[in-house]
Amino acid sequence: WLIATSLQSFEAAANVQPSSSLAAAPNFQKVHARMTSGDPVLFGYADFGLEMGMIENFLPPIYIEFADILGLTTMQGTGMALSMTEGGIHESFGLVFDGEPKGAFRILDAFPGGIEMAGQAPAGAMSLMAVKFDAAMMFGRMMEFMDTMAPGTGRRIAALAEAQVATMGYSLQDELLGAFGDEASVVIFPPVAMMAVPDWVISVDVRNADAANRIIKTLTELAVADGAPIRFQPTEIGDNLSGQAIRIEGAPVLPIMAVTDGKLIIGSRKDIVNEAVYSWNSDRLNTMANSAVYKRTMKGLANGRTDNIAALAYLDLQQIAPPAIMMTMGMWPEGVVDAVAAPDAGEFA
Repeated sequence: WLIATSLQSFEAAANVQPSSSLAAAPNFQKVHARMTSGDPVLFGYADFGLEMGMIENFLPPIYIEFADILGLTTMQGTGMALSMTEGGIHESFGLVFDGEPKGAFRILDAFPGGIEMAGQAPAGAMSLMAVKFDAAMMFGRMMEFMDTMAPGTGRRIAALAEAQVATMGYSLQDELLGAFGDEASVVIFPPVAMMAVPDWVISVDVRNADAANRIIKTLTELAVADGAPIRFQPTEIGDNLSGQAIRIEGAPVLPIMAVTDGKLIIGSRKDIVNEAVYSWNSDRLNTMANSAVYKRTMKGLANGRTDNIAALAYLDLQQIAPPAIMMTMGMWPEGVVDAVAAPDAGEFA
């Protein structure tokens, strides 16, 4: 079926040649390749460049100039899609730019992409939340944009921020913003028993270990001084590695914190911190990134490309299914549910 607003548009659509169709347009191909995966059942596309060309004649020049400052004129197209792939549903929405982002969109440079923790965490982990984020670059890009909007504003704000941070004994760029980055992640493991608290590990990349230790020391002292129900005690974690035990009033766990080998590691218990430091990088084949469920999920989510993912929330339902089913069964009176008929963990993905 073809429905058009005019006979001319109808004839153009009905008689189009493949080489001159929308599907052959470079902008459409870029958006379609990024937004879809498997078999798309719903797809929407807009050529932003053509739309800007249509409306710029109706707008004062200052509006177009402002759009250029914001970086909107570098957008090639926008798209949204709903695809059925890898046994699941892939929903996406995005923007495609003409080369490098400009204007306000240069802030995206602070999200470099390429989640590394998936290639380090063991295959038995059930969940990963991670983000790639460069705080120093983010601050720099924001100041540059403010200078573009109002010349000199960004430089003045940066100077004021640098002076304020210096009163606390830190350098803004080298220490406060440069101590950590680029990746922060949380890895969660399946509970070992019904109603048990899952083990977890928080990992933050460290660029400047001395600055990171100073910042952590300052924050812990401030927390204690403010009366927070938390105490920090030195503890030995492993060979030539010491850290701090974090005693939180009323908490069922005793987290351990350590800075080592370019990372700040905080774990739910000493053993798992020890494993994260000494064992996670020893077997590159037995990792979350090499698990079948993770690979299938990434193929459906990002066409198998993970090098440009800047933020990720992943959950292995096969890992969480057994304790979740056990917990659900335990909540119902005997005879109400049939445990034999419960779904097998392998049915989840």
